Amino acid sequence: MARMGVTYEEVELQAETLVAKGENPTLEKVRRALGDRGSNSTLSKYINEWRGRRAQSSPNNPNSILQVSDPVNEAVNRVWQQLKEESQLEIFKIKEETRLSLEEAHLHKKQLSEERDRAFSELQELQNYLGQLKAENINLKSELQKVQNQYEVVIGRLEEAEKYYQDYKNDKEKQILELRNSAKDRQQQRNELEMTLRQARENIGRLEEKLRQLTLIKLSLQNL
Repeated sequence: MARMGVTYEEVELQAETLVAKGENPTLEKVRRALGDRGSNSTLSKYINEWRGRRAQSSPNNPNSILQVSDPVNEAVNRVWQQLKEESQLEIFKIKEETRLSLEEAHLHKKQLSEERDRAFSELQELQNYLGQLKAENINLKSELQKVQNQYEVVIGRLEEAEKYYQDYKNDKEKQILELRNSAKDRQQQRNELEMTLRQARENIGRLEEKLRQLTLIKLSLQNL
């Protein structure tokens, strides 16, 4: 079972009671009076504190504190002093470690601040570059729209030219067909004319032959 702690007031009461009995309030006597409660370090601290307060309140009273050698108390005081020195050394180490940690933290904070500033500067440059890209993108879109408009105009003109060419081709093919038909008609007419001319020549030849015969007959008649 864990030992219950004691307070300064309890130690003070038992120490005053022992002094009133003419006894020196040693650590062991105070512990027994407290029912074997309290650790050596705690009791020694409170007893020394009580002695210091009693000495300050009655500095000219030689009997204010009974100074009797107490080996246990002295040993406790030595241990207490050693613990105090070790605690102070530990506190110094902790302070030194804390100081180094703070310096390292400040340095790390400074580095982070510099990195943050660099990152912010790079971010600003990227934002400016992004703004330039957006402006160029707007210009490119405008140029692209102009090109598309020009393309549509050219396509319209090509369609008109193609239609004109097709109409022109159809007209020319129609004209060629008409010329071919006309040439056929003329050839037929020419053939008919040549046949008529040939028949006329034949008729003329027959008429000339008859005329020659008539002329011979006439001459024959004249010679009779």
